[in-house]
Amino acid sequence: NPRHDLSKLDVQQALATLVDTCDASIWAVDCSTLSRAREVAIPGHQGGPKPLRSEDAVRGIPSLAGRDAERVKQANLFIDFTFARLAKTVTAGAAAILESPERSHLWGFHQLKDIRKMHQWKRTTYDACCWGGARKKKQALESNVPEIQALRSNCHHVHSKSDWTPYRGKDGAMIYPSSGEAEYTADLAFAI
Repeated sequence: NPRHDLSKLDVQQALATLVDTCDASIWAVDCSTLSRAREVAIPGHQGGPKPLRSEDAVRGIPSLAGRDAERVKQANLFIDFTFARLAKTVTAGAAAILESPERSHLWGFHQLKDIRKMHQWKRTTYDACCWGGARKKKQALESNVPEIQALRSNCHHVHSKSDWTPYRGKDGAMIYPSSGEAEYTADLAFAI
């Protein structure tokens, strides 16, 4: 919904006022530009998505152009807003939680280094399948809420090697299973 686009300054200003009144906030940044799934070559598919970020360029690969460059620019506006609000929230003593895949490029942003120095800020990792996810996806939560540590979990069951293999749908378009893991499961939402 364009009215909820957190890359837009007017939406950020409206939300900032609201967040300042909250006792807790949970931030889940859209990871479509932050995902490392783009780094994995797809056998037999030469036109797959290319990386948008790297370890050395978490704010975006300098050679990006067109739609990819615009997507990363928009995402960075939301990410910068997220980190500014997180820092303010934690400094004020309110609860804050940040969620993203464990290997997301989000964790490499410089703003997080200062947040990680704040009181009680800790990292919790879990496998999504332990909280109702269809696949074993390594996820992370960082928070100043000690109870979040209870969500730590590691998968101990068997998964198919093809769980993450992209395939062609009936219309011929590529389907990437990683996109199906973007939503919180009810199990995880209730646990948080």
